[in-house]
Amino acid sequence: MAQPAPDLQPSAAHRPGGWLAAYWRPEVAPLSPRVQAALAAGPRPAELFLSSAQAPALMEDGYGPVETGWTWTRGQGVRVNCLTPMPGVTPAMWDWWFAWHGADSDRYKLWHPRAHLAVGWADGGDARGGYVGRTSRVVEYLGASRMRFAISFEPPAAFGLDPALLARKGQVAVCARAGLDGSGFTSGAMIHQLRPTADGCEMRSRFWMLGDDLRLGGLRRPLTRLIPPRPQEAEALLVHCAEEMGHLAGILPALYAEFGADQ
Repeated sequence: MAQPAPDLQPSAAHRPGGWLAAYWRPEVAPLSPRVQAALAAGPRPAELFLSSAQAPALMEDGYGPVETGWTWTRGQGVRVNCLTPMPGVTPAMWDWWFAWHGADSDRYKLWHPRAHLAVGWADGGDARGGYVGRTSRVVEYLGASRMRFAISFEPPAAFGLDPALLARKGQVAVCARAGLDGSGFTSGAMIHQLRPTADGCEMRSRFWMLGDDLRLGGLRRPLTRLIPPRPQEAEALLVHCAEEMGHLAGILPALYAEFGADQ
């Protein structure tokens, strides 16, 4: 079973101060029964998960066979899905958040008080530059491992998602490719799809790590030897996603109401 991030709360250095202090929630809620069941089930059949090439199928109504869980692929990769209900939250709030938090580590720490440490745009800019077409450099715990990632955000069309259809459905898709910061390699890709619901919205997160999903060609074997995928990594990613997305959803409407008009 994946280990939670270390408890960083006793250190004042990790607590946002000033005008963000009102939004600091040091406790992360327990995992939902849905996520706990997915972790207990272990890897599911790969055929039940979309490949990265099948990402356009996310635009279909309804749900996939596995909305929360993980799997291995034959190409030595990992796929992780996570569904997070978000009452009172709109897709536009998340579109705003991904730009707004990226230049300020204190904002980033609000997202996951135990796991998030630092963030900054590679171009040195601020929230006014948006997030699509930019690279976010983050320091965070994934499980018990302190990691540095470079996350490069791309337009939904780069993953085959029709922007006009997203707009008609009132949806937002946050799409990115990622790798270890400074490695020069892309070892993962992700989509966070925000769909309106009767009481707010839901986030359908899709992660693809290593393997054939990333079209690494001759680099696949060297990379999987260098960063071998293990069950712990898949479980840690599922736990991290469920915790951070659910945690921020609880304060995002208030943050957006106070600061969203500035963007």
